[in-house]
Amino acid sequence: MICPACGSAAVHVGPTSRRTASVVARCSACRAQFLVEETTEPTAVVTTDEVSVEYVSDWVGKKREGVGPAVWREKLAWLSKEVADIDKPKKRRSGGPPLRVVTGGLDDLEKRPPPKEKRYLN
Repeated sequence: MICPACGSAAVHVGPTSRRTASVVARCSACRAQFLVEETTEPTAVVTTDEVSVEYVSDWVGKKREGVGPAVWREKLAWLSKEVADIDKPKKRRSGGPPLRVVTGGLDDLEKRPPPKEKRYLN
């Protein structure tokens, strides 16, 4: 099996899902995950005559070198502006007593002894 993302043959095929009957494969080279499609039919070939001229010109324009990183930077700058007004998460409080993990309800909290092992403390 060949990885559709990078063309490497270092692909690990997982087991068949019992629920969906699909098979997921992972490429060891590029870490891409993809569904394994067992088909006996050959893949249909589409020529440029079968698609619109606008689609082909847009696709060629997007595949030119240097266009991808410029568009990524533009989108990252836009996202940064969009989230600039969102409040930052507040820092955890410092100081004070350590928190306890309490199982069960709060009814008998006063009667419970504190845990003796550190793994039960936050």
